[in-house]
Amino acid sequence: MRAGQQHEHGLRLRGTVSVYHPDYNDHGAVLFSLPATDGDAQTPGVHRNTLHTACAIIANNRFDGYISASRDPHAAHDDLDRTDTLPAGTYYFHLPRPLNAPALTPYPVVPSFRAWRYPHDIRIPGWEELNIQEDGVLGSAEAVLARDQACRITDSKEAIQAAHIVPKAEREWFALNSMPSYCRLDPTGGASIIDRSSNGILLRSDVHRLWDTYRLFFVPKSGDEGTEAGLVAHVTALSAELLELYHNVPLQELRGVSKEYFLARFAYGVLRQLRTFLQSGRDRWLVVQENDGSVKTSQYAAPACARFAEDQGGGRSSRSPTKSPSKSPKRKRDDAESCSADERETDREEHGESSIRKRQRHSAESVDSAIAGITDWVDGCVNKDEDGLTVDIDWVESDLDQSDKWSAAIELGGQGCESDMRNGTFGEEDGFCRGRQRLRQSLPE
Repeated sequence: MRAGQQHEHGLRLRGTVSVYHPDYNDHGAVLFSLPATDGDAQTPGVHRNTLHTACAIIANNRFDGYISASRDPHAAHDDLDRTDTLPAGTYYFHLPRPLNAPALTPYPVVPSFRAWRYPHDIRIPGWEELNIQEDGVLGSAEAVLARDQACRITDSKEAIQAAHIVPKAEREWFALNSMPSYCRLDPTGGASIIDRSSNGILLRSDVHRLWDTYRLFFVPKSGDEGTEAGLVAHVTALSAELLELYHNVPLQELRGVSKEYFLARFAYGVLRQLRTFLQSGRDRWLVVQENDGSVKTSQYAAPACARFAEDQGGGRSSRSPTKSPSKSPKRKRDDAESCSADERETDREEHGESSIRKRQRHSAESVDSAIAGITDWVDGCVNKDEDGLTVDIDWVESDLDQSDKWSAAIELGGQGCESDMRNGTFGEEDGFCRGRQRLRQSLPE
């Protein structure tokens, strides 16, 4: 076994911390899970406040909930409330209920980022204590560069780029949840604030990509001896290299950004972890923020729950999944366009808009050839009806212009090399990146 493999094996031996919904008695009821990368080698675990904040967000901002090692809501849990690190193991996130209260319907969870309402008037431990100074300047990417000057994690001045905190693709959610109000220099600036320096930080390109592909979060943790809480990188990937480089590394000094945007970005990554819960084949109680800002709580049938998970492919989240399981070519095209919103945003910042357009202007023969190659590749991997896993290739060839075909081929590339094809879920981040790289290698410059 090579050294790198030994390190990865050692990480797996540390275990994970998994938190389940106590009101469902099935293995798919996991709300949130992270590798046990905090603590020490003898007692590995996960930072308790990070885990609690994640579960509270999933439970519709129920920060009065608590984590327990027992499904019994009345079992003692005070010892867990006093620890900074939860040891590896299985836990449950409970909401308060009166003693001897009758069993009620399961508490609802938020199925996607766009279904989540920002908790404006709730004091959130750890996040409330963050203190970020204003800098008196409000501008675009150039203002972020002038303000930060170096990557906020590595302090590198090379290969740096302005990164959105709340993703640009979430402009509608940003406005619906009154997020511009947290930009103190221009609280009435509307949705355009999402592109301003108060919603951006400078990151080196590789760190930016790690953030966009959910391999790390930025969360508040206190330093040694109870020093003031500050934002640090929390690595979520099972990677010895990333853990050594970035885990619990404090961010460089932050100025002119809003901590509320960092909390929203944390929620953006957290809510993507609900795929197992939503794709378990069970009906679930969900709470959904609608387009008009109203909130709907209801029991959703298993197929509708699964479609919430499908639509979270890369920033897209449906509020009211339709009952029909089939997709029209246009709907599939829309999903292909939206599934890689963060990836395309990073590409634009790395290579510029002209580079994106150049790749989209490849000849029809080149793109069609790439699609054909990937079609064969996907067909050999998964298009055999094994365990019910199929990929519909035909729609790629119809009703799409060349830029649409490019997006579709990239999506199929990600599907084709997705190595963990559970429950018909394709296009996970690792598979997507490898598929896109393979596609690009097949196209002429």
